[in-house]
Amino acid sequence: MEIITTLETPGSGRYKLNFDGAVNKATKMGGIGVITKNGEGAVMGAYAGSLPGILCPFIVEANAAICSLKLAQQIGFYSIEIKGDALGIMRKLPREGE
Repeated sequence: MEIITTLETPGSGRYKLNFDGAVNKATKMGGIGVITKNGEGAVMGAYAGSLPGILCPFIVEANAAICSLKLAQQIGFYSIEIKGDALGIMRKLPREGE
């Protein structure tokens, strides 16, 4: 699987994954969301889930990133661009050519 981390619209034959996670301390619940779009911006797949008892934002974001990659693999996308707002996680993902 080729992973490219950019903010641009994906090129031809590529798919863009966006992931995010959030924590609600009042309900003691983490939540994640993933959306996959093609080069024209059409939604190709999505996922939302909860993580009961997980209150660490980094862990929630990491789970969201993992779910985005699993979704891409299940759908059969192997040339992807991925975007998330968790800088620590984005820095750990391989860049194009690595």
